[in-house]
Amino acid sequence: MLLSGGDYHDGMQGCDLTITHGLAHCSLGDRLLEAYDSMAQDAFFGYLCHTWADELLAELHSNSQGFLHARQPWLAEQVSGFLSTLDRETVERYLCPLTTWTKFGHCIDNLGWAWQAPNVTCIAEFCFSHLGWTEVTGLICMFRKNLWEGVIYRMLLLVSLH
Repeated sequence: MLLSGGDYHDGMQGCDLTITHGLAHCSLGDRLLEAYDSMAQDAFFGYLCHTWADELLAELHSNSQGFLHARQPWLAEQVSGFLSTLDRETVERYLCPLTTWTKFGHCIDNLGWAWQAPNVTCIAEFCFSHLGWTEVTGLICMFRKNLWEGVIYRMLLLVSLH
């Protein structure tokens, strides 16, 4: 979103969601987030404007990983101008957005969170008491249509993580 634009910045002109999606598959966003989480603030912004920008330029010029539809040299020419429009606050809003899960603007470490299967009984009770659903057959139909696939994926993920 930093490149294509969103709530906090207009992004880099011409860098649409298709291009940013391809760049995301190149792990550019992951490396930027890892640097943000592991570096001091000044070191991070040096990394953003030099190392990360060089990686972005190289991928736009070469499409070496093959995730873009084509090389984007015209877009690479805009990178330095784009970076000059960013300030620390804007970058931090994208990398560590203020949500109900953050405390005082700092990201919460969620690495210790345990994966668990959804509690279908609690979901059904919620539907009955808060959504006004009264028929079991209707609930079963809605669950089959909207819930079961996600529950199964979560259960398979739990098995694969152990």
